[in-house]
Amino acid sequence: MRFKLLLIGLALCSLSVQSENLDAWANQLKHEMDSNYSLLNQRVSECKSIRKDFDYSKALDTEWFTKLDKSEKQTVIQYGFAYASQQCSLKERQIYTSALVNYVAYSGDKKPLNEWLSLVEGDKDLQQKVNEIGIEDTRKFIASYLSTPFDALQLLKAQGLF
Repeated sequence: MRFKLLLIGLALCSLSVQSENLDAWANQLKHEMDSNYSLLNQRVSECKSIRKDFDYSKALDTEWFTKLDKSEKQTVIQYGFAYASQQCSLKERQIYTSALVNYVAYSGDKKPLNEWLSLVEGDKDLQQKVNEIGIEDTRKFIASYLSTPFDALQLLKAQGLF
């Protein structure tokens, strides 16, 4: 009988210690996630400051782009803006996303995941418009002309599209 009581006592102590360790691990993962989010925000700020270096006077005069109507050109520039912004902080986004998944998988706390998904979901209307224009041609154009961060409104104005 004493042996059973001793085993039950040890089991309860073990569960208590494991529970504390689980919380400590979840806290560590949350700290890593939060730290990586701060680094991502820092990089996004750096990417915004890079926009001033973009050559807004450069002509976007490829045969493909000039054949587009005004609305399609606006769409391509808007998509290029989103793409260049994402590419600038891609490494930090990947690191944060990995830390986020680790935290959510371990803790079961899906709130940060849902918030992140709402941020990165993208503009489905914009994506649909780009599909209609032609994703391959759009990406080739962006790679040649819009691969670094830029201010979309400033570029639209410089191109006479706003």
